Amino acid sequence: MSTAIFNNINVTGLLSGVRALFTGSSDAIQLKVKGNATQTTNPFQIVTSADANILSVSNDGVITPIDGGNFVLGATTGTKFGTATTQKLAFYNSTPIVQPANTVAIDDVLINTGLRATGGVANFATTLTPRTGSTAAGTAPLKFTSGGLLSATEAGAVEFNSDDYYATITTGAGGNQSYYPPGQSDAYVKATSKYSTNYWPYFATDPTKSLIGTTLNSWLSSTNTNQAFHIDLGSAKSINRIYYENSHYAGLYTNQGARNFTLWGSNTGSAFADTTYATDTNWVQITAGLSQTSFDQHVNLNVPDPKYITLTTTTAYRYYRIKIAGNYGDVDTLGLRRIELQDTTQLNGREKFVLTNGEVSLTSGRVPFATTNGRLTDDADMTFSGSRLTVTDLTSTNAPIVSSLTAGRVLFAGASKEIVDDADFTFATDTLTVTKIAATQFTGDVTIADTKNIILNTTTGTKIGTETAQKLGFWNVTPVVQQAHIADPTGGLVTDAEARTAITSINALLATLGLTAAS
Repeated sequence: MSTAIFNNINVTGLLSGVRALFTGSSDAIQLKVKGNATQTTNPFQIVTSADANILSVSNDGVITPIDGGNFVLGATTGTKFGTATTQKLAFYNSTPIVQPANTVAIDDVLINTGLRATGGVANFATTLTPRTGSTAAGTAPLKFTSGGLLSATEAGAVEFNSDDYYATITTGAGGNQSYYPPGQSDAYVKATSKYSTNYWPYFATDPTKSLIGTTLNSWLSSTNTNQAFHIDLGSAKSINRIYYENSHYAGLYTNQGARNFTLWGSNTGSAFADTTYATDTNWVQITAGLSQTSFDQHVNLNVPDPKYITLTTTTAYRYYRIKIAGNYGDVDTLGLRRIELQDTTQLNGREKFVLTNGEVSLTSGRVPFATTNGRLTDDADMTFSGSRLTVTDLTSTNAPIVSSLTAGRVLFAGASKEIVDDADFTFATDTLTVTKIAATQFTGDVTIADTKNIILNTTTGTKIGTETAQKLGFWNVTPVVQQAHIADPTGGLVTDAEARTAITSINALLATLGLTAAS
């Protein structure tokens, strides 16, 4: 049957097997209807005048537009995709579903409708503004569901478990503590040799270097055997795991990777400085609990390939040494892509939120302290203002404890009015001991208990009064200066007048000092 072309007409009731073509006044668009019962593929098509398909509908209702074609919707009332909640919808070849309930998580909605792939979590790469809260149930702006904590912490994560909230900081995140040199340079990381300046030893300890790709990201030696690799951690640290990525060049030359090794530790700087493979002076070999003595070969792909070696030593070393005997077959060089010394017993970066006790706010000027379950509270009896800490209402059962003080020492105020003590000022049982006293002045009476004595030294001795003008008295007489010299008697054997006069003067002097009664 020949094709007939009509302008601006409607055609209905076409016979089976008949095609009808429709064009506008510009002859730009044609509508072709295929009604042949034997036509099973795309029986309905919209084509251009050049017979190029724009949109087709298959027998099973699949609508296929031309690549780059769009569905333009109305801008007034709009268009509904699904006119009832029981109608099913999906995207990207997912199984269509009915409208999700309001209790279904947003992430599940996106996955179930096919709008995002499974795995991972929804990532809001924009500012998230929670809704305004209200007094009605279920309207909190942000609500967490209590659950178990991550077995391996993740930086930036916020978690809620029972009565506590947690946030994970970057340092320590991942469940272990990686130790790095104080600086990424040959001052802190050394090796017996390097292949070139494109393969410094410290490239292997630098966590900012890529684990994939080619040069400037790993250490390679100038020979393929007997290499000592030294790391300075800056201070002594105990490790229990080694993380490593063996050598590769964009997934190639994995046979250059380090193989058999021994592990050593030292706290001697000269040992670190000497990278001679055969010299073990001041190094201690570490063998306790070492899970393996060879590095695994990197996979033949340009991808990260993390590996771990564990050990059980508890000795802390500042310097660590890895003596590498050989590689996986390369005749020129050996190396490592990444090496990190770790301690999995350290904090994992997860920090607990500190909350107040109940809904009561802390009071300005009061010192907060922990109460039940680690919650913060305060009290009017402990305040801080400016530079003064005031504590009132202390009893013997709640007296403050200063941990830096030493038991048995007498407390006194330091130069900055802080409470301090000193080894030269102690009290034990009933004895006060004060040593290194340069000068002491008593402004009140000194009373010595009955049966207690003044014990003097037997070498140089002790002066009571260091100047003649200083005054002294005994048995409650008025203290006087040193008394004048008594003239020597001059009489003979018969005349005793001078002797009597001298004796009288001595009696008077003793009475003046209080050493004898006046009469």
